[in-house]
Amino acid sequence: MAHEMWEVDHKSANTILEILRREPDAKALREDDLHVIVRPVAALELRHTAADFASANGKANAREIIAFLRRTTAFHLVGEADAATIIQLGIVNREGLRTIQATDLMATKYSEPEWTVPGIMAEGVTILAGRPKIGKSWMALGISLAVASGGMAVGSIPVKRGRVLYLSLDDRSDRRIQRRIKKLTEIDSVPDLLEVKADWPRFDFRDRGLEELDAWLMLHPDTRLTVIDTLGWVKPIRSRGGDPYTEDHAAMAAIGQLSERRRISILVVHHLRKADAHDPLDMISGTHGLSGTADGILIVTGLRGSKDKVLHVTGRDVEEQEKAIRFDPASCSWTILGDAEDVRRSEERKAVIRVLGGAREPLSPKDIADELCEEVASVRMKLSRMWNAGEIDRPERGQYRLKA
Repeated sequence: MAHEMWEVDHKSANTILEILRREPDAKALREDDLHVIVRPVAALELRHTAADFASANGKANAREIIAFLRRTTAFHLVGEADAATIIQLGIVNREGLRTIQATDLMATKYSEPEWTVPGIMAEGVTILAGRPKIGKSWMALGISLAVASGGMAVGSIPVKRGRVLYLSLDDRSDRRIQRRIKKLTEIDSVPDLLEVKADWPRFDFRDRGLEELDAWLMLHPDTRLTVIDTLGWVKPIRSRGGDPYTEDHAAMAAIGQLSERRRISILVVHHLRKADAHDPLDMISGTHGLSGTADGILIVTGLRGSKDKVLHVTGRDVEEQEKAIRFDPASCSWTILGDAEDVRRSEERKAVIRVLGGAREPLSPKDIADELCEEVASVRMKLSRMWNAGEIDRPERGQYRLKA
């Protein structure tokens, strides 16, 4: 059977190449271009060939399988790196681990990770977490549309154009995805580099959804971003008696390895716990195996004293920061307002000015604190800063009013 598969694989790849070469327009194509065209077909054929060879030869190891596949035309069309992935997709176990000497490591020049959303999200796996119905999916879809069109992400960040795969698994319906995209693109046209899917197999040994995603990315090498919305739909189901931390770590590590191998960003939408925590990372649902393994973390929480939200940003390749963000219900889009502390301070000062503006005479810090339902000490410090900045008047010590 394996020999027959090899014959089919060998002949079909060569036949396609020969047909292409006979086309009049093929003279404008290089030999490499022809191979790129045939590559998806060769990859699928090679996958079946590897699976069939493995089942026909019982305990054949990876070396034997690779030696066999080297004889096929498809193997050379696909290349060494992707052939290894295809062997995995053929339900074949690879053997052995490769190490690198420290001297070789230090002599190697590595390129810097590419930014998908500059300053916010780089290559690797990033978790986007928030409370239910806070607008996580709208943010993820908005970023996807921006990357697919080469537009502006979260209102003001220009991004490089590339293909995007958006797994809208919470919607579970093409109709709902269509409705969301229509809402976000009322004025602009829908980019042709955005691809969507409302379902996907789990990333476990039975459904092998991660391998299917790897195969899709292999056939779409111009992909810059993949969104998984939400993690719960694809994450392997917890095993009975298994360690939650270990399983969370393994699930996120596997996604991270895929993003590193394909040099793309994978944005994983997830939930927060019901309970608040001083550290936003402790609010992510699940164990620290998720947050500790991800390359980047984006967490949406409330901004004290404001209807706006805070986007907490941290990760291995990003600077830790907090941005004030605003959701526009009319357009269902998110916009970064600026540094969260600056915005919060601005909102607090606006509240003070509003109270002073409604008073007929100067007010004391206690008067203002009572009106704002805040601590007197906090308001006194705020008033002192505003007076020093020339924003308000102090006709006499301990009394404040708006500037004339």
